[in-house]
Order: sequence, then structure tokens, then C-alpha cells
Amino acid sequence: MNAPQGLPTEAILIVNTRSRRGAEAFDEAVELLGASGVTLIDSRSVKDPKRIKEEVKDAIGKAPMVIVGGGDGTLSSTIDQFKDRETVFALLPLGTANSFARALGIPLELPGAVDVIANGRPRRIDLGCIDGDYFGNSAAIGLSPMIARSVPHRLKKYLGRVGYAVWAAKVGVGFRPFRLTVEDGKTCATLWASEDARYGGRGVPAVRDGDWRIPAECAVALAPGRLA
Repeated sequence: MNAPQGLPTEAILIVNTRSRRGAEAFDEAVELLGASGVTLIDSRSVKDPKRIKEEVKDAIGKAPMVIVGGGDGTLSSTIDQFKDRETVFALLPLGTANSFARALGIPLELPGAVDVIANGRPRRIDLGCIDGDYFGNSAAIGLSPMIARSVPHRLKKYLGRVGYAVWAAKVGVGFRPFRLTVEDGKTCATLWASEDARYGGRGVPAVRDGDWRIPAECAVALAPGRLA
């Protein structure tokens, strides 16, 4: 099943237990992965999100596949480590929005996500890059990243996506639009905007004032990656 498709059967599991469902899902994930035939070389429960990046970097050199459990923020802080590496990146969507998993059709429930890792096929994805920071799903400037960066952890943990909506209403009251200039190489348009997003995940730092200019080439580099 897995061998002809080249999907590793050995992996290291790293779970951000600060993500919405991370703490409660860790033991179940270990059990489900083992039962599905994935041999865990190591399993790490990380309480400090700031350590996730280093934990993943360390794991990449020790396993053919690294399974990262967390939300879009966890993904954004670790995806850079997989660029130009042969290590397979696999995801357990344990966050609030899980936009990256939704875009790729990865089941949001733990058993379904584990089944993809155990029986799925590797897929290559493009990574966008802004100012040296790679992203796998989307990037935005303005209101939405401000909400994502400032929403209280307890609010989104207990209210989920509703918590984002509540915080958006609070933050949006004092948000000031900014001037956005967009060029496509032929034409140029300048307008007032509250945000600008690109499909393509870590938000670019929020902008409260000043001008943003997106050049014709958009400074976006596509880099191949691998996804279980």
C-alpha cells in the first residue's frame, strides 16, 4: 500500500499542545498512528509554541517523515524547515480555523487525518515567499492578520471560529484603512483597503498606516515541497 507510493512508515510526531485541540488529541494521535501502521521514532508534546520551529528542525534530520499537529499558526512557523528537504511533511489539523487542511481536503477529524498520513500519497505543493518567509496556504496584510496575531488564546480555544468573529468586531472598530498600490506590469491602481490577501500560512505583520506597494513581480517565489 504505502511502499509503492514512497510514503514513509516511520515518523516523528510533534504536537503543539497550545493549539485548540492539541493537548487533548496528543495521546489519541499516538495510539491511532501506531494502530495504522506508522512507526513513531519519537513523539513530542510541545507546550511552548516558540519551540515548535526548533523541534521540527531537529526532527527533520532524524526521520523520513515529520507529523506536525496544530493549527495554521503552527504550520506557518514550521513550513520553512521543509523547503529543499526530502523529509515528508504531514499534518494533523488541531487548530481553530485549519484553513490549510481545508484547502487540501484533509479531514479535520483526527481518525481521518491519520488515515491520510498512513494510507495517502505524497503530493508536491508550491510555497509562496514574502521577505524570506515561506507560506503554504495564504498571506495577508491588514485587518485579518491583526486579528489572528492578537486574538486571546483562551477566546479561540473555547469559542473556536466564533471567537475570531467576536475579536474581529472588537479590533475592527479602531482599525484604520491603508493605501494599497497594486501593479501588474501594465497598469497601476491605488486604493484604500482594510486588508489584502493572497491565496497560496503566516500573515504578514498588520499595517495601521502608511502605504503598501506590491510590485509587478510580487516578490513571490515558488518552491516545491512534499505533503502527505
